Amino acid sequence: MAQRVRKGAPGKKHKGGPPKFLLMVESGALAWSISFATTDTFLRVNGHYLEVEAFAAHKFITESIGQREFRIRQIRERLSAYVRPL
Repeated sequence: MAQRVRKGAPGKKHKGGPPKFLLMVESGALAWSISFATTDTFLRVNGHYLEVEAFAAHKFITESIGQREFRIRQIRERLSAYVRPL
């Protein structure tokens, strides 16, 4: 009698695209990029822009989330430091 292999069972190779975890990471990165671009666009329409290195912004976000401190007040304070007039 042949043994049935369940989906995701150890030893079974993944077929049909990237694993769900990678898709979650990619979708999170896309959402972050879209929100960052939207914020910058809104500021430019109103005569300002964001002047920030991508690494610094990423570090702030990841560290704040890791410390469970990613709140509106911290985001507003950090954005205020990076906003410049056009």
